[in-house]
Amino acid sequence: MAKRHTSQWDPEGVIEGRRDFMYMENWIRLIAGSFVLISLALGLFISQYWFLFTAFVGVNLAQSALTGFCPMEALLKKLGVKEKATT
Repeated sequence: MAKRHTSQWDPEGVIEGRRDFMYMENWIRLIAGSFVLISLALGLFISQYWFLFTAFVGVNLAQSALTGFCPMEALLKKLGVKEKATT
């Protein structure tokens, strides 16, 4: 008998036995990468001033690495995004 295709997702948000696979660091990387790609496209097709936003994201990533403070992390914490548990 042929195996029926079932989705990897279940109603509780578990994917292949993993729960909460999107943690703070993943969200920050996703958002920063999306901002860079979107602002590059806007800079190429709309206005070159969008490249300033690309530079702003880069500077913010650099200062975050040096100081440990990330405004996006503070916002995501307020929204309830979980940090990865350290073991």
